Amino acid sequence: MPFNLAVFGIDRAERFITAHPEIEHWYVGGHSLGGSMAAGFAAKHVPMVDGLVLLASYAVDDISSLPLKVLSITAGNDTVLSRESYEKYKTNLPEGVTELVIEGGNHAGFASYGAQKGDGTATLTAAEQQAAVAEAVAVFCLER
Repeated sequence: MPFNLAVFGIDRAERFITAHPEIEHWYVGGHSLGGSMAAGFAAKHVPMVDGLVLLASYAVDDISSLPLKVLSITAGNDTVLSRESYEKYKTNLPEGVTELVIEGGNHAGFASYGAQKGDGTATLTAAEQQAAVAEAVAVFCLER
């Protein structure tokens, strides 16, 4: 990913999908801005993508009419994610979104980059938060 920012590599997932035709079901996702970029990719590549995973993120593009499964995970102590924008853009998602709140988690706990300015204080370790997220994503992707 150029500069480790999804905004500079929004279509990068297509390379992996086309390189692995043996994989039948694809889900894209990301954290924060990466989730918004994944939603944009999904909007343009519906036949390739079965679902979308948003981690402390939202879809700016209207994907409400697309046949996508969507999992949206937020953290209870996340003070970086704009709750106002999160609520505003919920209407851009298809019906039947699975929503999960990781109580005690925060924005930075979805990743491994350390503390983030303006974030809330987590009562979970990053490893605990990431384990909860990984389990939820695995269950979501395996349910068809």
